[in-house]
Amino acid sequence: MVAQIHQRKASDYSERKIYPYAKESDFEFERLMPLVRRLAASYRTRHPWEKMSDDQIIKSAGLYRTEPESGKSGYTLAAVLLFGREEIIRACTPNYVTDAVYRRENPDRYDDRLMVTANLIDAYDQLMEFIGKHTLDRFFLIGTQRVSVISWIARELVSNILVHREYTSAYPAKIIIEDERITTENWCLPKFPGKIDPGTFTAYPKNPLIANFFVNIGRADVLGSGVRNLYKYTKIYSGGEPELIEGDVFRTTVPLGLSDIFMPDNFPVSDKMSDKASDELPVSDKMSDKVSDELPVSDKMSDKASNELSVSDKMSDKVSDELSATDKMSDKVSGELSASDKMSDKVSGELSASDKKYRDILLSHFYNNGNGEISAMDAAALIGRSAKTARRVLLALVDEGLAAPIGANRNRRYKAIR
Repeated sequence: MVAQIHQRKASDYSERKIYPYAKESDFEFERLMPLVRRLAASYRTRHPWEKMSDDQIIKSAGLYRTEPESGKSGYTLAAVLLFGREEIIRACTPNYVTDAVYRRENPDRYDDRLMVTANLIDAYDQLMEFIGKHTLDRFFLIGTQRVSVISWIARELVSNILVHREYTSAYPAKIIIEDERITTENWCLPKFPGKIDPGTFTAYPKNPLIANFFVNIGRADVLGSGVRNLYKYTKIYSGGEPELIEGDVFRTTVPLGLSDIFMPDNFPVSDKMSDKASDELPVSDKMSDKVSDELPVSDKMSDKASNELSVSDKMSDKVSDELSATDKMSDKVSGELSASDKMSDKVSGELSASDKKYRDILLSHFYNNGNGEISAMDAAALIGRSAKTARRVLLALVDEGLAAPIGANRNRRYKAIR
């Protein structure tokens, strides 16, 4: 208790504490410095660290300093945390650990766990990999470029928990991944306790040396932008908003589910799936597969014609001249699809609860990406189901007049109709 009161009243940061007996052999400069230079160069063209020696980088970053009052010199706690071997880190901060937990089957225990005790440069990579392994990398387009929104969210969460925590506390930092949310916790010295409002909050550095180092290697942004980025990326990924609460324990919660995803008024949205319907997903998939198997022979002929086209593409120039006959057959087959289209209208009117949810996800994708197009394979990645299921849902959108197919069978894509 007395130590915590002293930390709150201290005018200096704990990361600046000097360890005069820490030696160069206690650090991993030889392995990590080349990586630091590459990261700095990729973050900013002609970064000054590219041409600096290891010692110059360390001193310019404030990782080695001399205390004016006492004349004591040495590596700082920030240097130990960023470059130190696990032995020196454990000696200087015995309680340092980041506990990453994934819970799905058993909420009282865990399905996967990672205890990170490495230096902050390695810890960042390990935690990013852990989050990437246990979250969905949903399909999103910005313009014509596919982007990984969950990676942006993970970057903000990981950099925040590594940069802004109080390392002298015994409270372990935590990353907890569940089906509907990611929660992070770390000890801090609060300046403005309470829930953070991105429009009015005032950013206050917790560890300015570590924060500045992460900014220079592109693993964090300038002070204050992380909160705004987290709100922006979470809105794109799940339609919700994160919750950040500052106290002795700084807690961040990011929703991952799609149950409250934002949809415009001019897009018809089916009823949200109940918990019971969610439990019956395998049954609905079997039913949809059965319906798909009962489609007329013309669909199977179309698939056969499509397969023959792919084989003919690989044949010699002489054989490729015969494609016209295959194209004619494909046109004939597509003309025979009217009967199957009528049946498809009936099927789309009886969409299962799971297909309705996938339908809403695809509609949201079309809305959030303007007039963007999507293929069946990309749609499958977005909803996390098979291409067969994605194609069925896309055809239902076509039947409802909300999307239109573009291109031939092999390269067919779907575009929203405004």
